[in-house]
Amino acid sequence: MVVLDMSMSLDGFIAGPNVDVQRPLGDGGERLHDWMFSGRTEQAAKALEDAAFEATGSVVMGRRTFDVGEGSWGDDTFHVPCFVLTHEARQALAKGPATFTVTDGERRKHPRSSRSGRR
Repeated sequence: MVVLDMSMSLDGFIAGPNVDVQRPLGDGGERLHDWMFSGRTEQAAKALEDAAFEATGSVVMGRRTFDVGEGSWGDDTFHVPCFVLTHEARQALAKGPATFTVTDGERRKHPRSSRSGRR
C-alpha cells in the first residue's frame, strides 16, 4: 500500500517562493503545515508528528527536496529508508538511522519495478 502524506496549497504549491538551503520550505512555506499544528499544545503536536513517522515505512522524495533539506535535517529526522529520485545517481548517504539511496530509477536496480508500467 502506498500512502501520500504532504501539505499542498490549493493552487498546487508544496513550498513558498525562494526555496534554498537556508529556507528549505521557502518564504512563508511553514504556513502550509499550520493546519496540522494549529490549536495543539507542543506536546500534542509532537505526538501527532511522531505517530505519522511511526506509520511510515519509507520516504520517497525528489532531488531538489533532498538538496535543500538534507543539510538542515540533522541526523535524527528520518528513521526509515529514504529514496531520492533523480537523473544523477550517487552513493547512498547514511544519516542517523536513515539511509538515503539516491537513484536514477533504472529498472534493473529495482527488480519489482520491472513489472510496473507494462501494458
